[in-house]
Amino acid sequence: MKLATLFLTVVAVGSSFLSAPCSAQSGTWKTLHTNFLISYDLLFTSDDTGYCAGQHAVLRTTDGGASFSALNLPVDTVHTVFESISFPTHQIGYVCGYFDSTNTGLNAISVLLKTTDAGNTWIRLPLDSTFSLFKIVFPTPTIGYYLAYARNAGSSVPARLAKSTDGGVHWKNIIYDDTFLVSDLSFRNENEGFFGHEYNLMPTSVRLIYTGDGLSTTEVRDDSLAPIGGITSLIPTSDGAWLITTDFRYARSTDQGKSWHLLPITGEYFANLLVASGNLVFESNKSLSVDTIRASTDYGKTWTATTVLPETGFVELIAMPSKSTAYLTMQSDNPDHEKVIMKWTNTDHLAVETPHISNSDLSVSYDANSVDFHYPSQAIENSICLFDMLGRYQEIELLANTRRLTRLNASRLRPGVYIAALNGSRVKFMIGAR
Repeated sequence: MKLATLFLTVVAVGSSFLSAPCSAQSGTWKTLHTNFLISYDLLFTSDDTGYCAGQHAVLRTTDGGASFSALNLPVDTVHTVFESISFPTHQIGYVCGYFDSTNTGLNAISVLLKTTDAGNTWIRLPLDSTFSLFKIVFPTPTIGYYLAYARNAGSSVPARLAKSTDGGVHWKNIIYDDTFLVSDLSFRNENEGFFGHEYNLMPTSVRLIYTGDGLSTTEVRDDSLAPIGGITSLIPTSDGAWLITTDFRYARSTDQGKSWHLLPITGEYFANLLVASGNLVFESNKSLSVDTIRASTDYGKTWTATTVLPETGFVELIAMPSKSTAYLTMQSDNPDHEKVIMKWTNTDHLAVETPHISNSDLSVSYDANSVDFHYPSQAIENSICLFDMLGRYQEIELLANTRRLTRLNASRLRPGVYIAALNGSRVKFMIGAR
């Protein structure tokens, strides 16, 4: 595989280069389709391309949700439930679930599928047939993790947490136990991740487990969870994670789970659905019929309702590929619509002002995976925003940010031209083919 080639040029300075940050309230929701798939997972690899896994089908869109088509899969989809999707790249993806000829869930056979061409073709990977998979996470194309339970009749429902280092061909059991349940699993990269671990017979006894080396070793992070209770889901971020509790509250950590901060709840909102893109967060409650989605633009410190949804219902899934686009699935209160998929679009930040051209002393260096911005003098506080040439905000990972240097992880950016706004300087660079 070719390494990425980066070409960078400092082209302008001026604090007026970009418009104000996007406002969640200014976006609009619209209904894309009614009578949609009964869905268990929703994932978008870009604003336009996404996948939906559910009962008896996996759907794909390549036009921003205008149309969805069922993918051709190497299993009997009539008797297969697809639970989870993971795409470590735009081309390579995995979907998991279980096959059950009786459609009762009691005689399940594990199903794990893989694509290397963005879902056009799939192969089935061999797995232990006594377990059904409900969560798959591949932080990289070759390193992945799954959660599974035994659903067969008479089973004590043991949990299995397994790891693969060869793209899903072989798996090593990390946890195989009938006294614990693993409630959720999330990985920020191939090594750093969290999972919730609960006693099967004592559901209030919870452990939050952190690993920094791909589950070779683990650390229990119980102390900070003492007032929180059980865990229903974990959402990784560039600096830590979010978690949702069994009593529908949420907490955020910015230090790899060493400490957690419960976020404020107002009105009737309680969290059991949450998705984040940087500081922009969407939240809803799938246990209540709602007509709005709450949003925060300060990492959950304050919340406001977004624009009213086109209809009311129980929001089931939320996906947010960028700060300008989000999707949700809903069980509609309208009996004629049943399952609905909606799309949120925010175009506020697409307005880009023409900057005044001038010289800049900002210097830039780079390699195949990172870009370094060196400041001519120590800044009090460095800030960086990254946009593509259409003005769309790009989620980035900061590898370093000091008063003299900002280092950006460029390994996951697609080939193309980007603009970085740094402390009033505008830097344009291009990433070549990988």
